[in-house]
Parts: sequence; C-alpha cells; structure tokens
Amino acid sequence: MRYLRLLIVLAALPLFAGCPGTLVSDNPTPSPRIEVSAEQMTFGSLEAGSTESQTLTIHSAGTDPLQIGDFLVTGSEAFGFEDSGTARALEPGQSTDLIVTFEPLTDGSESAELEIHSNDSAGNSPVIVELNGGGMAPVIELDPAEVDFGEPEIGCGREQEIAIRNTGSATLVLEQIEFSPSSDEYEFSGYPDDGTTLAPGETHTVTIYYEPRDDQEDTGTVHVHSNDPWTPDALATQRGAGTLTSWVEDTHEVEQIHQVDFLWVVDNSPSMEDLQENLALNLPAIMDLLDVVGVDYQIAVVTTEDPGFRGPVITPASPDAAAAFAEAMDVGIAGAGPNTGLQTGLDALSPPYTDPGGAHEGFLRDDAGLRVIFVSNSVDQSSDPVTDIVTGYQALKGNPDHVILSSFIDIGNAPRYQEAAAWTGGLIDHVANSWCNTLANLLWFFPTWSDAFELSETPLPETVEVLVEEVPMANGWTFDPVRNAVVFEPDYLPEHGETLTIRYRPVGACP
Repeated sequence: MRYLRLLIVLAALPLFAGCPGTLVSDNPTPSPRIEVSAEQMTFGSLEAGSTESQTLTIHSAGTDPLQIGDFLVTGSEAFGFEDSGTARALEPGQSTDLIVTFEPLTDGSESAELEIHSNDSAGNSPVIVELNGGGMAPVIELDPAEVDFGEPEIGCGREQEIAIRNTGSATLVLEQIEFSPSSDEYEFSGYPDDGTTLAPGETHTVTIYYEPRDDQEDTGTVHVHSNDPWTPDALATQRGAGTLTSWVEDTHEVEQIHQVDFLWVVDNSPSMEDLQENLALNLPAIMDLLDVVGVDYQIAVVTTEDPGFRGPVITPASPDAAAAFAEAMDVGIAGAGPNTGLQTGLDALSPPYTDPGGAHEGFLRDDAGLRVIFVSNSVDQSSDPVTDIVTGYQALKGNPDHVILSSFIDIGNAPRYQEAAAWTGGLIDHVANSWCNTLANLLWFFPTWSDAFELSETPLPETVEVLVEEVPMANGWTFDPVRNAVVFEPDYLPEHGETLTIRYRPVGACP
C-alpha cells in the first residue's frame, strides 16, 4: 500500500505544474546590477600642477533600472572626478561615463580609492576602483628645522649649519631667503643668490651664529621661498638665551705715576749760541728738580735736524746723570739744514728707530708719560700740518692725554711750535726768559695721573660699575674695550690714595 500511494502522488505532479498561481510566478524579484569598465586606473608620472583625465564607464547590467548615488575619493587629494555629464539613472543595458582626474601636488607616488554608490542588489555597492599615479616636483627640506642653542654663558658663541636640501625629482629654485632674528645677537651667513637652483639630491648650507649678550631669550626664523608646490615657504626656527656669570670686583689704589720719558729737541743753528749757553747754566737745576720730585725719568736729546739720540738714554741709574745730560745738550751751532724740530722729534720716537733692535728700542715705556720739549728761536719748517704731527705724537700712547709738548721758543717767530704746545696743553715760554720761572712751571708737567684702570677679566660692557671710596660714579668714565680698561675723564679722576672699585660680570669661559 505504501508504494501505491507514492506512485499516485508522482503521477499527479504534472497536473499541478500547469496550474496558475502555484510554483511559477509571473513577477520575478527586481535585479539592478552595476558594472564598471575598470577595477584599477593607473595614471602616468606628471609634473606637479599638471592634470591627466581618464574615462570610467558605468554600465547597467541588471534587469531593472540602476540608480547611481554618491561618488567619493579617499586616500589622496591628488585624485578627483568630474560628474557633471554623468547620468544618475540607467535603464537595463545603458551606460554613462565618469571623468576621473589626477593632479599631483608634490613629488612621489599617489594612490586612492574611488567609491561608486548605487542600488545594486548583488552587494556591489559601493564599487571600489583603485587609483594610482606619480608626481614629479621639487621638495625642499630644511635640516634641522628647529635649532635650540641652549643657554651658553654670555659672550660664548655657538654655531649651527642648516642644510637646504632638494629631496624631490625636479629642480628646486631658491627664490629668496629671509632671516628674521629677534636681536642682533644672531648672525646669518651663506645667503645664496636669488634664483639659485638645486638638482635632485643637491644641498646648499647656511650658517647661523649665536652669541648672547644678555639673559633674555632670543629667537630667529629662516624662511626659504622656493618653487616647491607643496611647501613654497619652508620655515626653520631658532632659540637661545644667555646665562649670566658671577660678579667680579677689581680694586685699585689711585696714585700718581712718576714715570716720565723726556725728549729734548734742541735747535743747533748758529743763532742759538747765546741761548744754548743760558740753557747750559740751568741744566744742573733741571736734574736737581727731577730728583726732588722723585721722577723715574728717561731723558734723550736730539737736534732739530737729526732724529738720532745724542749719546745713551739718561736715567736715575746713570753713573753721572747730570754730566751725561749736559754732554747730550751740548748740540753745538753747526746746524745747516732746515729747522724741522716737530717732525724730527716724532721720527725719533717712531719706527724704524723704535722697532725691535732699533737704536731707540725701549725708550717709550707703556706706563710712562711722554714729555717733548722743543728749544728753538727759529720757525719750524716741517712739511706736515701741525695737527697731523701732534696726532702722531699722541698715537704713541694709549691715552693721548699722557703726551704733552712744551715749547721754549722765540714767541712771535715760531707759531708752529706754539700751536703744537697749545694742542696738548703744554708749557709755552720765551726761550730767553729766566729758566728759574721756566723750571718752576715745568714742575707741574712732570707727574702723570693714570686715567685708565685695566680689568682682570673681559667684562660684559653693560654690567660695568665704578665706585670711588665705595660711592658709585655714574658719570666721568667710559669702558674702553680695546684696552679692556675703565678710562676717566680728566675732571673726574679719583684723588691720590683713594680706593677705586670696578664691578662687572665677565664674559663666559667659552670652550
């Protein structure tokens, strides 16, 4: 019976198959389908800024209309699309085009994905199309882009090189470089000419030097303008600050300096016979005066026509200083050349006479005052202007005030000698006057006050402070960096025996 029932069922199936509304439907499920002409689009290598376009075809492959939704590019801004002519509704079998663009912004490979959204019923929404391309451009690199000079001691410099490098595949053009420091404690060197080019892989190096003078922070920026399309204004930054050193105090006891170098320039013309005899009578008094005052002297004598010293230099240690002085001053009256006393005296104190190994080496002492005394009754016939000759004498000393020219002359007949003495504040007297008065007046020109006090270390100039007897002095002095000394104006010199204190912060001990 079981087999009989099965046969009856199988025999009956054809009858049901032809019945409407049973197993076969007249309204199948809708099936929109999307197809694209390429799953990957590859663009060539383009110069940055140029554009290449390619066409992607979208096809409706289903049995029902295809609705196209959004287009979206992810991964790179270099890729894009133009969809103004792209249809958004496609009947089965229809196609439309989408323009895909590639415009590289910089150097190197680029990749992205194009998403196409639709009503595809087979799970193909969005359709992904891979996009690839390459850019060719100059690429600027500043190395290092940030420089920290730290906090060196004030006065200690540090240096840093910055490499301007082209890491791209096209020529880099350096259009302009601008260095903008916050203070003049920075120095920049190595500026290339505007328009300098760097081939791929090539480098130009600039240098920044930083030497702080205070403890304030200092900054700087380097802007490099170039044809790099991605970074047309490359930036490197710098910063640093100084560290103050500890205070230093130098103490001096102010005293007169009784070291004086005397040069006598004596006219040896025939008209000087009587005047030389008068001078000879007073030479012992001159030497007695030097001994009484306690001057540490050096004396040399030249004539108005010959710069060579007459005999050895006379000092307190000479066996018979007075006799040696008298012998040197006995210049005679046989002079026949022009009277050029101003120039002859300067020549005697200048090279080649004062060069190492020269005949007058060692006559000019660093700490001694210089006194030049002209004795003549004639007109000086030196060729240079008086001001130039006086400047030459003053240049022999670090402090021009330590040079005093005095003239014992025929007043009214020797204007150039008189002018030279006036320029230096020296004594002017008539050569025929009583030498007693002359010597008394000359006494005031023997001592020299030190107006310059050297520092034991090199200071930061703006930190220098001066105290006399512990009282601050705001005026009347300057710091001379060449001599590394505090120099007083004549009217502000401390008194003999007073204590001078100079406080300052020194320049750092630089490696």
